[in-house]
This record gives sequence, structure tokens and C-alpha cells, in this order.
Amino acid sequence: MGAAYGNRLQQRVINMRKFGFSAVVTVVLLGAVLSARADSTEAKERAARKACLSGNVQKGVEILSEIFVETEDPTLIYNQGRCFEQNGRHKEAINRFREYLRRPRTSAPKPRQTPKGTSPIAARCWAKMPRPR
Repeated sequence: MGAAYGNRLQQRVINMRKFGFSAVVTVVLLGAVLSARADSTEAKERAARKACLSGNVQKGVEILSEIFVETEDPTLIYNQGRCFEQNGRHKEAINRFREYLRRPRTSAPKPRQTPKGTSPIAARCWAKMPRPR
């Protein structure tokens, strides 16, 4: 009976070590995947900025749309508006700014407060938006 108990205890220790090793490998791999995804998103954002600044609006907005589908970050809609605005496409910029303002955000500005650093066109859109009652 003593030898059988010792064998079971030894097997449990071995199983725990295997589990611990598997858990560590999983965490390391997951960290690598998340890091690669973050790097990929940052690279896409840089490419979108470059496209918008060089006048390739369609490409810039398309890249921002791709990232939005992946992250659902409403700031990307605002950035699309900035891309249109920087390239003189003001009607499309207004549409994107309005869409951005319609999106729910966790830290929305106070009802009559325009967000700091807002472009002039976005500020006008903000001022015209209906206020919550």
C-alpha cells in the first residue's frame, strides 16, 4: 500500500509539472500573438496616416476601416474624418465626424463641451448635435 501511494503521489507531481509547463508555454505564446497583433495594428495606423498625408484618401480610409473592423475603436471613425478634412473633402469629413459623435463612448465629453484638439469642421458638427436631456 505504501509503494502504491508513493507511485500515485509521484505521478501527481509529474502531472502538475506538465500542467505548469503547458501553462507557461500557453502564456508566452499568447503574449507573442497579442504583441504581434498590436505591432500589426500600429503598422496599419502608420500606413493610414502616411496615405492620408500623401493625398491617398481612399487607401487611408480603407486601412482605418480595416482596423475599425478588428478593434471597434470609434477614434478610427474620427480619424477617417480627419483624413477627408486634410484633403479638402469636407462633406465626407462631416459625415464621418457625425458618425463618430453618434457612437457610444465610455468617456464622452460633457454635453456642451467640444473635445479638446477637435478640428474646426468636427467642432461645428459637435455644436450641431442634439444634446441628451
